[in-house]
Amino acid sequence: MHKPLYIGFSLYEFIQSLVFRIICVIGLIVALSNYAENPPVIRVLSVVLISGIIIFGNNQLIVYDDRISLTTNSFASLIFNSRATTIQVAEIKLAYLEARPASKPADIAAAAVLAAVLPVRTLNKTHKRSIFFEMKNGEILQLQTDIPAHQLSEIVGLVNSLLTAKPGNEITLM
Repeated sequence: MHKPLYIGFSLYEFIQSLVFRIICVIGLIVALSNYAENPPVIRVLSVVLISGIIIFGNNQLIVYDDRISLTTNSFASLIFNSRATTIQVAEIKLAYLEARPASKPADIAAAAVLAAVLPVRTLNKTHKRSIFFEMKNGEILQLQTDIPAHQLSEIVGLVNSLLTAKPGNEITLM
């Protein structure tokens, strides 16, 4: 097994999944301590809480010297031995992030007017970002993840340096 060169993940998503699991464990303890009061409801609630603990997780993008893997680190992925999305570095021609279109002053003004007029919605801290891999066969693969943009930039730089590195040379991270 090769040693990972870089592991990218969203700290916000990791903390959110950890807090969610802790809340589920506390809820399970409280529910089971009150089992005698209403057994059918406690059984259903226990199944829901245990399912939450098992299923909930967050994404990780792991770069090895020969492959890139997008995995979910939930208990369900361990129990059911779910497969990660894996891309072999030897098959990649180029890695890049999605291009952001340049904003024009009219676009910014329209966004400001819409933000002032439309009702305020809850903030969604998770924003799916895409990383693209142009394959040697001409195909373009897109991976969507909640990993922060600065980590995705580091991953793209590392993958592209792996592509330009000569065999036998080692890539070191600073």
